[in-house]
Amino acid sequence: MLSLQAARSAGAWTFGARAGVSIPLGDTEVNPFELGRRGLRHQHVQFGSGTWDPVLGAGIARDVAGGVAGATARVRLSLVENRHGLRGGHRYHLSTTYGRGIGGQWSGRAGIDYQREEAEKWEGRIEEEGNLGRTDMLGLLVLGRAIRRLGVLELSIRWPLHSRANGQQAHYPVVYSLGWSR
Repeated sequence: MLSLQAARSAGAWTFGARAGVSIPLGDTEVNPFELGRRGLRHQHVQFGSGTWDPVLGAGIARDVAGGVAGATARVRLSLVENRHGLRGGHRYHLSTTYGRGIGGQWSGRAGIDYQREEAEKWEGRIEEEGNLGRTDMLGLLVLGRAIRRLGVLELSIRWPLHSRANGQQAHYPVVYSLGWSR
């Protein structure tokens, strides 16, 4: 995903907005459900949607007790089918966090993420299995390090607090990610 962000402070409050696009770097396969109906060999794992999807977001933060409490919302809209007929579901994300400096250039955050993904469609229809939509609530811990003139490097760890999936879905114990922002 590539996005631009803008923020404005007003006293103890900060307001932000983001606009961007997902970049289809992964690989997608031919409709596995149609191939399965024909008795042909097929692959159900898709690495992305194969489309450039718009991403919009907003956030608000406030200085509280020596740290910053904040909330962000983001939506990724899947508006078109890829070359194989796959149209991923819209994705919604809401995050609430509290963070503070923990010494020198280091900072930490803790919070809760809410994520919702709608069902994928193949050639305009929802299949009987596959990604039929899911909702996850995750615990979140982030450790960040400011690097002069380069930005902030962050390691985040998320783990499921509650998940509700329609149909057969992957279950995961922990998600790790490494990010950079400037």
